[in-house]
Amino acid sequence: MASAASALPPRTTDIRSRARGRAHWLAALAIYLVLAVVLTWPTAREPTAVIYGVPGDSTGQIALTEYRADLGVGPLSSARTPEENAPFGLALPGATSLPQVAVEGPLQAVRLVAGDPVLAYNLMILLGLVLTPLAAYFLCRKLTGSWWAGLIAGVAYGFSPWHMERAAGHVHFTHMESLPLVVLALIAIREGAGRRAWLLLAGAAALAAYTHTYFALFLGVIVVAFLAVDVGSAVHGRSRRALRRAAARGALVLGVVVGVLVPQGIWLLARGSDIDTALVGTRDPGDLFTYGSRWFEWVVPTHRSVLFGDWTEPFLADRLHGSNPGETSLYLGAVVIALAAIGAVVAVRRRRVDPGRARIAAFAVAMIVLGGLVSLPKQISPLGLAIPAPSSLISQVFDPWRVYARLFTVVDLGMVVLAAIAVACLLRRVPARVVPVAGAALAALVALDLSVTSLTFAATPPPVYRLLAAQPPGARVEYPIAKPASTEHLTYIFNTRAAGRPLMNGGKPRTAGASFAGRLSDPSDPWVPRTLAALGVRYAVIHRGLYFHGVFPRPAAGARLIGRRGGGLLYEVLAAPAPVVAVPGAGFDDPEAVPGGRFEQWLVGESGTIALVNSTSRPRAVALDARLDSFNGLRTVRVWSGDRLLLERRVDDLRAISFRVTAPPGTSELRLETDRPARSIAPGDPKRVSLRIGGVEVRTPGAAPIRVG
Repeated sequence: MASAASALPPRTTDIRSRARGRAHWLAALAIYLVLAVVLTWPTAREPTAVIYGVPGDSTGQIALTEYRADLGVGPLSSARTPEENAPFGLALPGATSLPQVAVEGPLQAVRLVAGDPVLAYNLMILLGLVLTPLAAYFLCRKLTGSWWAGLIAGVAYGFSPWHMERAAGHVHFTHMESLPLVVLALIAIREGAGRRAWLLLAGAAALAAYTHTYFALFLGVIVVAFLAVDVGSAVHGRSRRALRRAAARGALVLGVVVGVLVPQGIWLLARGSDIDTALVGTRDPGDLFTYGSRWFEWVVPTHRSVLFGDWTEPFLADRLHGSNPGETSLYLGAVVIALAAIGAVVAVRRRRVDPGRARIAAFAVAMIVLGGLVSLPKQISPLGLAIPAPSSLISQVFDPWRVYARLFTVVDLGMVVLAAIAVACLLRRVPARVVPVAGAALAALVALDLSVTSLTFAATPPPVYRLLAAQPPGARVEYPIAKPASTEHLTYIFNTRAAGRPLMNGGKPRTAGASFAGRLSDPSDPWVPRTLAALGVRYAVIHRGLYFHGVFPRPAAGARLIGRRGGGLLYEVLAAPAPVVAVPGAGFDDPEAVPGGRFEQWLVGESGTIALVNSTSRPRAVALDARLDSFNGLRTVRVWSGDRLLLERRVDDLRAISFRVTAPPGTSELRLETDRPARSIAPGDPKRVSLRIGGVEVRTPGAAPIRVG
């Protein structure tokens, strides 16, 4: 008698067979999706009104996505948006975006389809929280043959405190799905798999290399760990043939990884000056110490731990070493650590019976050890000896990497591989009917140990922006003026959509915008209203809650209070605009306040610019006065307007200069040069300066002189 299955048409039988074959990963996918939704709730219920995380990098990324959409450009564009740093505009970070295009490209595409940048951002976060554990599941199920081992590994890797902290602001680091696939491909290649393994390696490495700049570092550490174990195994076996094969595999692996990075390398070389300009002010030599890992961060539950946060937060806060809780949330989990230790012991004890598992465990240990070493601060001091750490050496070759603690991604990947080996071994020792209960219990223990409190905030802008949107057109300034990378500023630019007005804030370091922002930081200074008006600023928003005890400086004469909404005050700038204003521009460091309400700025290097803003509709002949101070010796200073030499002076300690120039309507700049190299202010200080400028004043016929600080 024919069975029911054999009586079905062949196509129906094939569909059922495929469904059964896919059920294992579809079940894991469903579990990860539920976990991601629960842990980011209520984002799924209100995806356009609630954002997972905290204001800062998340709001900055959303604003950047909106800038690109408004300009109709893609992630690699360096077009200037007029919505920030008015009236100069701000170049989009296209020069630095190629290594991020695998995330920012889809993010931009979803924004164009969905029509809402908040929705697009939340969807990309959710996608990363599902794909990352799913990739770890595929890796560990393939290695162990156990569904439960794969599921638990996915929970441990995809919902670790560090990953949830990244999801709270760094959409790129939410997408770690490429790294488990790279490890899976390398193991398959070592075990003799064919073309598919090599294709998987190429695809996963390419996805990693173009997810974020740091993923090239992660790739490098993983590959070095693999090569060390592969070659070491051949050497241990004393087989020349095995050693030749390991060397050949290593060469091919390096060739694939380097090959996917070649376009990025060409891009970095071609756009090097643009990238250097974009990164000015974002790197500090102390970062290699500040953002290195400490041993206790791997084993002490994080400040947001559901179980232990109330106890561990004071301990971690006292040992923050200048970093922040997000970057120091490296807790691996007590349960995962215990399982990883069991997995390592099992692999060692059964190395003769199962050498393949032993090699996998050795690879995992190599990732843990190498990733941990490279994540250290730039210098360690065991027994009082100062020893340079790997990060200090790597930074001399490629300096944009500064947060080496992010190698958590590699360390944790090694840990979950070992933990999966342990889970598979433990579950094989229990009766089959008990496996689901034991597996679910282990998964729950891992999830509970790693669980952190949820972070969400409302996408609804403060009510003062509704008041601003109802006013006539005009640019705005927001107080307090904050650094471009600060949480406050990244919140200001997020609210540009609601304000419907360009923002004056936002000048990058060593630009005219930064010079103006530093000089206009106190709205009660008398020169502020006229200068704001000259820059086209018509409105000032003051956020009382961002000032200490809510005590804020009130705008000087020339500004009128329109209204108060919540904690915000809206002023209209009524002062007559100064015809022409001038400040040091490109090449000059941030303004430094000196007695008398004045500002001075250092010229970093041997050349820079002086920015002119003519608020009238016709060219204006002006006289420009300033004070110059040459650092460490006599210098010749020349000021050029195009090819025309306006000034040539010998400058020593302090010299007043004055020259005339015609300022065209809008923004323009003069070029300032010195004839001697810049010098370091102090031994070991990487900043090299040549001149200090202050007292920049513009005299326009028929108008009062204007000195912006």
